[in-house]
Amino acid sequence: MPRGKGDTGQYLEAYKLHASGHSRTDIWNKLKERYRDNTVTTRSIGTWQQEFRALPPKEVEQDREFEWDRCESYGIPWTESIRLLELITRYVEIRKAEPTGRQVKWVWRVSQTKRNYQTDWLINLGFDYAERELSSVFVKQPKRFADLNIKLLTQPPRGER
Repeated sequence: MPRGKGDTGQYLEAYKLHASGHSRTDIWNKLKERYRDNTVTTRSIGTWQQEFRALPPKEVEQDREFEWDRCESYGIPWTESIRLLELITRYVEIRKAEPTGRQVKWVWRVSQTKRNYQTDWLINLGFDYAERELSSVFVKQPKRFADLNIKLLTQPPRGER
């Protein structure tokens, strides 16, 4: 069984569940569904939760499930609501999960670069930015987006989605 933070995927997933208000047992059960026999122990999750509780509340708020009425707290202007709701609807369709505030913020930011980008491409790139930013919260290193910025400068294939 993986120990400590060796399994970054479980660590970040546990954090997102914690940010959404799940208990240690709920987090473990959800991780168990996905990681089966490789799931970390509830003790590890408890240790992680101590670290999560030490984060600034504004940081944690971004990683809760997105709430439309809190657009301003994510830095998204209300004038973008219609486009934003379209992007979120598609996000849920392709990702099979509700997005966090951080993920919506980055999908929206990427969508501002060029309006004619393929929607799925925008969503996936926005998701990558959000995950990179989230990872930087825990590794205490500056955010590094150079590779994603290069992708952003490359015109994706056009299409309906």
